[in-house]
Amino acid sequence: MYNLYKYEKFIRVILGLAVIFLAQGAFNLISLLGVAMIITAITGHCPMYRLLHVNDDLALKNEFLLHLPHNNPEPVFVFCPKGNIIFQNKAAKEILPQIHSFKEISQKPPKEVIKNAQNITSKQVYKDKTYLIKSLGIKDKEYILAYGFNITDIQKTKDALKLQTITDPLTKLGNREKLTQDIKDSTSQSNLSLILIDLAKFSQINSFFGHEKGDEFLKTVAKTLENFQKNSLHVSSIYRLRGNTFALLLSFEKEKDEDITKMQLFYKDKIFELFESIKIEFDELITSTQINVALAKSNDQEGEANLLNHAETALSEAKKGSLKFLCYSDISNINERYKQNLHWAGKLNEIFHGNAKAKIVAYFQPIYNLQTQKIEKYESLVRIVDGDEVISPFHFLDIAKQINFLPKITKEVFKQALEKFQNTSYEFSINITTQDLLDKDFGNYIASELEKRGLSPASVVLEILEDEDMYEHISAIHSLKEAGFKIAVDDFGIGYSNFQKLQQLQLDYIKIDGSLIKNIASNNKDYSIVSSICNYAKTIGVKTIAEFVASEEIFINVKNLQIDYAQGYYIAQPNPKLKEEFTNG
Repeated sequence: MYNLYKYEKFIRVILGLAVIFLAQGAFNLISLLGVAMIITAITGHCPMYRLLHVNDDLALKNEFLLHLPHNNPEPVFVFCPKGNIIFQNKAAKEILPQIHSFKEISQKPPKEVIKNAQNITSKQVYKDKTYLIKSLGIKDKEYILAYGFNITDIQKTKDALKLQTITDPLTKLGNREKLTQDIKDSTSQSNLSLILIDLAKFSQINSFFGHEKGDEFLKTVAKTLENFQKNSLHVSSIYRLRGNTFALLLSFEKEKDEDITKMQLFYKDKIFELFESIKIEFDELITSTQINVALAKSNDQEGEANLLNHAETALSEAKKGSLKFLCYSDISNINERYKQNLHWAGKLNEIFHGNAKAKIVAYFQPIYNLQTQKIEKYESLVRIVDGDEVISPFHFLDIAKQINFLPKITKEVFKQALEKFQNTSYEFSINITTQDLLDKDFGNYIASELEKRGLSPASVVLEILEDEDMYEHISAIHSLKEAGFKIAVDDFGIGYSNFQKLQQLQLDYIKIDGSLIKNIASNNKDYSIVSSICNYAKTIGVKTIAEFVASEEIFINVKNLQIDYAQGYYIAQPNPKLKEEFTNG
C-alpha cells in the first residue's frame, strides 16, 4: 500500500478519465466528478486522499509502537508532543512509577525536543536505585523516545570516589576541597565566618613521638572539635585542611554586625579553652599543643568568594608575628606590631652594643622547700629596666630568639646572679635555651666564671625548657652534668612530656608546668596528671618543683601531693632583692 503513493498523481488522472468515460460524454454530476478528480490529481488537494495519508501515517506510527520492547527489563517510555505518556513498558511502570509525563524527566518543552531532535540525559532515583534516562526527539514520528539504564553501582562508585576527593582520610573530616564547595554552596540568607586553627610545631611532635602517635593526636583533636560542633549553634562544619591546620565554618543568620562580631569572638575564646583541655596520654606520655587562630568573615571586603584566602592570610600573619589570634579585618594593625618588633630588636641591640639607658636586670624568685619549710633556692629571671619602667620578658624574648640574642641575655643574667649569690649558701638557677646548648663555649664560660668567684657548679641549676629540641642536645646536657652542674627540666607536663625519654637527661629537678599547677584545686584531670608526674619522679629519684603557686588553696594541694618545692606569687614575686623568709598564712 505504501508504494502506491509513488504513482499517486497518475492514478488520480486515470480514475478521473474513467469516471468521465462512464458519464458517456454527458454533462452531469458523474462527468463533473471525473473532472474534479483530474484537477485534484494535478493540484494535489483532495480531502479524501489526505485522509488516506493520515490513516497511513497512523498505521506507520502504530507499527512503530507495536515493535517497541514491551518486555524489556529496562524502562522504556514514549511521549507525545504534549508530553503525555503514550507508551510505557512493564519495567517502566514498575521501576519508575513516579514518571507520569515528560516534565518529570526534563523541563524542556516536548514540542521543542521533537522539532530539534534533541538528545537529553537525566537521572531518576527510586527505592535506592539510580537510572540514567536518555530521551530522544523523533521528528518524523512526532514522538519522544526515552529509555533507562540501571547505573546504581556506577553511581555508588562515583559517589565514593567523590567522597574521597572531599574527605581527609585520617580524621574523616571534610578537606580543603569540601570547604571550598561548602562556601560556594552557601545561601544568601547566611553570613559566614571561618576560623582556622594551626597546631604550632606539629611537625616536631611527629618527629619527637613518631607519626603513629602524631596521627592519634590529630584524631583526638578532630573528635574534640566534632563534639564541640554538636553543642555549638553556629558551627556548621569542621575540616582538616592540611597536616596541622583545622577549620571551623560558622554560619549566622543576617543579624546586626555587632552581634555577629560578638559571637565570633565568643567562639574564638571557646576554642582556646578547648585546646587547653586537650591532652593526649599514651602510657607514660602526656602532651598537648599550642595553637595559632585566625578569623575571617564573609562581609570582609570581597566577601565569601575570598573567605578562605582571607583566613589563610590572617593565619600566616599571625604566625609571622608570633600572635595567638588575628582577625583578617585587623591586619591593617599588623604594621604596628612589626614596628614593635623592630623597636625591641633595636632596644636589645642598643643594650648590648650601644649606650642605651635601658639595661638587662636579673630578678630572683624564691623556691620554698615544703619539707624543711625554708627558702633554699632562687630562680634567676630576666627583665629590662628602662628608667622607672620594668619590662616583662613577654615583650622581648621572642624577638631576642629571632635575632639570636638569647645567649647574650643568659650570660648577663648569669653574671648578675653570681654577684648576688657568691657570698651566700643558696642554690640558684638560670634558664638556658637550645641556642645556649649550641654554643660550644657556653659550658666553659660559666664554669670559668664560677671558678673566678670560688663557687662550685653544684650550686647552679641549669633549667632547660622542655620542648621538641631538647632531646637533640642530650650530649651537651650530659657534658654540663659531668662538669658538676645540676639539671632541671622546665615547664614539664604540658608540651612534649615523655617519661621514658626523661631518664636520658639524668635530671636533678622536674619543674611542673604552671598551667597544670594553677588548676589542681579545681580540675581533677590536672590533679591526676600532676600526681602521676610526682610518683614517677620519686621512682627515678628526681625532686619536683611546682610553679605558679599563686594561692593558699594551690599551696595546700601542692603540699598534699608531696611535691618537694613550691614557687609562685604566694611565696613571693620576682624581685631584684632576695626574700629570705616565708611564713605560710
